[in-house]
Amino acid sequence: MKQMRYRRWLAAAAAVVVTVPLGARPAQAFDISSVIAAAKSAYELYKEYKQGASLDQSTTKIINTINGAKVEILAQIDRIATAQAKACARSAIIDFDDIKTFTQDNLQVYARDTTACITLIDSLLEVVTDEASADQLGFTLNTVGPLALTARAHARLSTRGLLDLTIGGNNTVLSALAPNCTTNLLGLTGIPQSGKIYRWETRCVAYNNVVAVTTKKMYYPPTSNPWDIPGTTATAMRNTSHAEARAVLPILMSTPS
Repeated sequence: MKQMRYRRWLAAAAAVVVTVPLGARPAQAFDISSVIAAAKSAYELYKEYKQGASLDQSTTKIINTINGAKVEILAQIDRIATAQAKACARSAIIDFDDIKTFTQDNLQVYARDTTACITLIDSLLEVVTDEASADQLGFTLNTVGPLALTARAHARLSTRGLLDLTIGGNNTVLSALAPNCTTNLLGLTGIPQSGKIYRWETRCVAYNNVVAVTTKKMYYPPTSNPWDIPGTTATAMRNTSHAEARAVLPILMSTPS
């Protein structure tokens, strides 16, 4: 019965995705460093399990990691404009505390529910055009991601497909939230003169209007790349799920299936 109710819920969610536009809530001042740290740690602990650590011990550590940042995580989830994604993410976090007491049947239901939550979030990321909404979905992807992977391991279900989906979702976040970056030679009038020192400026603007600027002084023509687009991007996006995606992708891509 629970699986049947869940399928009806998922069908309703899919209908909402098609017919209801995603809107973003107003931007809020929020320190997300603990949210990013929790996601990174949870994925690292799951990876340790896949490399031979105890699943039981890794799960306990993941529970403690999530609980240590639960207030911040739930505050971020509350900003999601799509009710279905918010509901499934909140449910995943609440239920994960009790995962070690679940029966095998309940483990499989929870594993499939959290997998469906990731699938829903990924589908929303593919169609959303509002960058603030994509940002909130990105955080939620990496809150539920390690929980779903761990649940599937407990339920003895395959993890390769979910791992690939989580990697793809994070790459979508990087694309959706890529800042607008420009490069300039400051103080240049006319043609650059050989042997003259110029200030090489890289400027990136995030969707939330955070601006990051880096400059280098270098002779013309330069002997190395004077533009720091990756570093300037990281600074501009430090308070978004773009930063989180950059932090977790290397872990996910090196995690055994």
